[in-house]
This record gives sequence, structure tokens and C-alpha cells, in this order.
Amino acid sequence: MEAEVADLVRGQVAAATLIERLRAAQGRTLVVHTGSEVWRGRLASVGPDWLMLADAWPGGLEALLPTSGVDAVVGLSTARTPQQAVHAIDQRLDLRLVLRALARERLPVHLVTASGRWAGLLSRVATDHVDLDATADARWSTSTAATSRRTVALGAVLAIGPAPLS
Repeated sequence: MEAEVADLVRGQVAAATLIERLRAAQGRTLVVHTGSEVWRGRLASVGPDWLMLADAWPGGLEALLPTSGVDAVVGLSTARTPQQAVHAIDQRLDLRLVLRALARERLPVHLVTASGRWAGLLSRVATDHVDLDATADARWSTSTAATSRRTVALGAVLAIGPAPLS
């Protein structure tokens, strides 16, 4: 009987995902490593492929971190919240939907990748990339003449944070 229980426990541990462990840690302070960046903040939200740390960005603002860019997390317990315990809407709120909301609201953002940081407006969110328009006034300009567009692969994005208004 003890051997069967041990096998069941090992099976549950083996089936745990990072997202499940992150969900169980909401509200805790974590340190998240993404490439050469280190983010420290309170885990505010978790989606199916992202996490949001409060007070992680300079000025005490939130940082949105795709889990595909996470190298390591310090501060997680072994607890997990299985997907079955998560509301269906929350399960569908993936990174692209969050980024499309930022694009729709025309909120200036910083995108962080291993090769740099860029500020601007998300003008297009596609299946595997985003277009970031850098403008003289990112909040109001819609003119492509005043825009320098950078296309960034979603898989390369390590973090998204607020950009200061010009």
C-alpha cells in the first residue's frame, strides 16, 4: 500500500506544470530570471502562458512575463493549482489576447528581448509576432510617416512593461 501511495505522489509531482505552481503562488513575492534580466515582484496574475509581477518594473509598475522566456523562478512552493480548478475564461486569456488588449487601448509599452529594449505602441499582434511602432508621441500618433515599425517574434519577448508617455 505504501509503495502505491508513493507511486501516486511521484506521478502527481511529475505531472505538475510551471503554470500550476505559479497559480498556487499568487500573492507571493518571486524572483524571475529571463535571459540576463532579473525581475522581483509580487505575483499578481497568471495566464496560460504568462505571469504578471506587480512592482517589478522601475517605478513600481507591473511586468508581464511570457513563461516561454522564464529561465528560473525563486520563491515557489511545491503547491500547485491544477488547470481543472481554473475558470475557463482565465484558461483562454493567453499572451496574444493580453497584448491585443494593450494594442486596442493604445498603451505605450516597452518590449524586452535578449537583444534589446524598445518602446512604442503595439500596432499588430499576430500568431507568432508583434509590430511595435515607435512614434514621437506613442500615445496619440497614428501616422505611419512618423513611425518606425519593428516586428518582434513573440518567442523572443522576455518582458512587456509600461513605457513612459512622451
